[in-house]
Parts: sequence; structure tokens; C-alpha cells
Amino acid sequence: MTARLSVMTVVKTVSEVTGVSTGDILGRRRAPVYANARKIAYYLARKHCPEQSFPVIGRIMGGRDHSTVMWGEARIRAALEKGTKIPELVQADLALMAARDSLSLLEMDDAPDHDPLEIAGRAKTKRGASMLTIDEIQALATFAVYTVAFDQLTHDPDIDAAGLPVNVGQAILRVVAANRAAQAARFGQGEASTFAALNSAVANLEAAYRAEVEDGARVQSAFKYVSNAPRKEANHA
Repeated sequence: MTARLSVMTVVKTVSEVTGVSTGDILGRRRAPVYANARKIAYYLARKHCPEQSFPVIGRIMGGRDHSTVMWGEARIRAALEKGTKIPELVQADLALMAARDSLSLLEMDDAPDHDPLEIAGRAKTKRGASMLTIDEIQALATFAVYTVAFDQLTHDPDIDAAGLPVNVGQAILRVVAANRAAQAARFGQGEASTFAALNSAVANLEAAYRAEVEDGARVQSAFKYVSNAPRKEANHA
């Protein structure tokens, strides 16, 4: 019997090896030390938890979109194929293989991962909610913290890889969210307010760029069309 490891065991192992807390691996801090540990966890989760899909890994790891996990895993894989040495990955990989071998000898599996989406599906009814375990409730709470309290969008590209400052990256994500809300409300009662929020988000993004980029004139011209884009007002009562 080959034991199965959980995604959270991978995250905890990477945390122990790199010194980056599990909260920072699951969270949104974008400094290289956190982003690199996160990518190592993506790669090792795919290696040691092959039964888990990219979307499931993303949901377990802070509510991230599957494309973010795929991108991070691919970056590590490409680096290894080029011969890049990643000592923390090797150390964590060896620790995980040892843990899997120990569980296999005992004919046991690791504690299962809890997919927040699957749990939420069961919790929609009173009966289902009453049958949730403490671990499942904690999994839902963790998911909520990293997707709501930390303003973590479901689609969370690793903006740090593009070399953008943190405040600019956050401003971009807010524009994306505001644009989605505006498109969803188009021609409805909330159209005016959502487009006003979108223009505000664009203005904040422009301000963030102007604070970080020396060529203020270039930044201003790049955002003029977006922030002044015409919108059709709804005539609903």
C-alpha cells in the first residue's frame, strides 16, 4: 500500500523547511521569500498529492485560482529542468517521501484534505451543516479568512513575478474586481454606482503607479482613456 499525503501536510513541511509560516504560504504576501515557498508547495502538492486537481489544491491553499497553482508549479518545474538547485525543495521532498514511507509501512493514509467547495455544498442544508466536523469547519474558516478578510480574489495571479510593487499589484486586482462588478450590473439599477467604483479603482491604480514610476506623464496618458470611458446610464426606476 502506498500512503497518500495531504496538501496541508505538504504546506506544513515546506513551512518547516523554509521558515515561512503556513499562514504566509496560504496568504497573499508577495515578497520573494513568501512567493518562492508558495511555488515550492504548489510543485510538491502536485507531486505528492496526485489525486488532487489544480482547482482543489488552489482552494485548499488560500482560495487561489487553478491557473495560479499551474503557473507556480510550472515555474518550479522549468527551473529544475534547467538544472537550478533549490535546496529547500529537495529537503522538503525528502521529508515528504519519508513521511509517506512511514505511513505506508503502517498501512495508513495521511489525514484527509478538506475541499472548502465540497464542504460548502454539504453545508447548504441545516442537516448538512449540523454534520460538519470541527476540521471541516476550520477548513471553511481558513478559506474565508484568506479569500474575504484578506481581500484575496479567487483569481490571484502572482503579480510579484512581473516585478510590480505590492501596492500596484493590489490596485490592479481591485480594478479587476470592480470591472467584474460593473459588467455584472450593466444596464441595471446598480450600474451608476458600480461604474463610479470602477473609475475610483482606476484612479487609485493610476495614483499607485504615479507614486512608484518616475515617468508620471506616461502613466497619466496610459490611464486617461480608461478613467474617462463613457458609460450608459440605466433608466430603471
